[in-house]
Amino acid sequence: MDKLRRNLGSLLDGASAPLPSRSLSEIVIYGAGNCGRNLARIAESQGTSVRAFLDARAESLGVIDGIPCHLPTGGTARSLAGQGIPAVIAVFNYSADPSPILSLLSDAGFSSIISYFEIHERFQMAPEFWLAPRQGLYEQREEILAGLELFEDPVSRQVYHDHLALRMTFDQKLLSTPEIETQYAPDDLAPPRQPMRLIDGGAFIGDTVDLFLNHGVRMEAVAAFEPDMINFQKLVDASNRYIAEGINAFLYPCGIGGETGMLRFQGGHGAGSQLNEKGDLHVQVLAVDDVLPNFHPTLIKLDIEGAEPDALKGARETILREMPDLAVCVYHTPAHLWEIPQLIKEMFTGYKFFLRYHRFNGFDTVLYATKA
Repeated sequence: MDKLRRNLGSLLDGASAPLPSRSLSEIVIYGAGNCGRNLARIAESQGTSVRAFLDARAESLGVIDGIPCHLPTGGTARSLAGQGIPAVIAVFNYSADPSPILSLLSDAGFSSIISYFEIHERFQMAPEFWLAPRQGLYEQREEILAGLELFEDPVSRQVYHDHLALRMTFDQKLLSTPEIETQYAPDDLAPPRQPMRLIDGGAFIGDTVDLFLNHGVRMEAVAAFEPDMINFQKLVDASNRYIAEGINAFLYPCGIGGETGMLRFQGGHGAGSQLNEKGDLHVQVLAVDDVLPNFHPTLIKLDIEGAEPDALKGARETILREMPDLAVCVYHTPAHLWEIPQLIKEMFTGYKFFLRYHRFNGFDTVLYATKA
C-alpha cells in the first residue's frame, strides 16, 4: 500500500508538468476506422501532415479523405518507418489488445510509436470515456490518493494504481491482461448470492443474464432496463430463454436514474447508447425506488454510460433496505474511478470494495461492492 501510494503521488505530481516536446510535423496513423479518421482530421487541423493510414484492410480501403492506406506489414510502411515518421495508434476500444499492435509496428521499423492516450492529450481532443488531461488528475491529487484507501485487497489497489498510471504515463503495457470471461462474477471474489434477483441497469441485449446462466448461477428474477429500442427488441427476444429457464423477467424500455422523469437520449449506438442532453430522443428514466419497491434484489448491476451515480441515488432506499451486492462500471468518465466508491461509502455502510477490469484499454472496469 505505501509503495503504491508513493508511486501514485509521484506520478500525480509529474502530471502538473507539460509533456516533453515531440516532433509531430508529420505522422502515420495505425487504424483507418472512425477513430483513425477523426484523428486525421484533428491532426491536419492542427498543422500535422498525415502521411498515411496503416490498416490490415488497406487493399479494400485504398485512399481515405485523400490519405493513402497501406498494409502495416508492407514495403511502404517500412519506408515510412525508415524516414523516422512517428506511428500513432488510433485504436481505442474494448477489444483491441495493444500488445500485438505494438509488436507489428516495431517489426515494421517504427522507432517512435505514440499511443492514442498520448495523442489525445497532445491534441487536446474532446473527452472520451476516462481520457482527460493529466492536469485534471493533478488538481484532484488528494481525492485520488484517498481513493486508494477504499479498496479491500491488494489486487484492487494495484488495478486502481495501474489505471491511473496509464492515464499519466501512456504505458500501453499496463492493463494488458483483462479478465474477459469473468465480468460481474470474478473468480477470486465471493460468488453471487443465489437464487439471484438481478436489477440489470443497461441490460443491452441480455448478455449479463446469459453470462450468469453460462456460469451456472441459479437465477430467480431479473428486472432489466434498456432505453435503446433496437437493443430492447433483442432483449425481449432473449427473455424467452429466461422464461424457459423459470426466471421471472420484468423488462423496461427505459433508462435508470436518480429520479423518474423524461430525459434526452442518444440511441442507435449499440452498447454505447446513452443519456445525453444533446440526444435526438426523449426517453423515460425511472428511479429504482419508484418502480421496484418489492423486488428484493440480491445484485444491482449498472453499466449505463456515465449515469451510474444518479442511478445509485435513485436506488438509495432499495439498497439501504436490501443491501444487495453492487457491480458498477467506473470507466465512463475520468473521476468515476474514485468518486463512485466514495459515493457508495458515504451513502451506505457495511460494504467492502473491490476493483477488476475485464477488457483492454481500461474498458469494462467494474467496482464490486459486497456486504462486509
